[in-house]
Amino acid sequence: AEIAGVALRSRARAVALSLVYPKDDPNLPAELETLRRFLPTEIQIIAGGRASASYASALDKIHAIRSHGLEQLFELLEDLRNPSPLN
Repeated sequence: AEIAGVALRSRARAVALSLVYPKDDPNLPAELETLRRFLPTEIQIIAGGRASASYASALDKIHAIRSHGLEQLFELLEDLRNPSPLN
């Protein structure tokens, strides 16, 4: 709820999460669902980090964009900031 509140107050277009440790937190899928419920659909959730693959089904369920490294993250953020006319 706190992350969503800050994203809403700052008019963010995305919330980026780095999922690093642990790979097996039983509470994280529910926390991700809560985050998605608090955010409007136009705010994208982007997730990366070495543990993110372990939460793939939870990330898919909340329609998160999965980033596979900083270069891809920067490209995703740039696309959100400056969408092409085709999007």
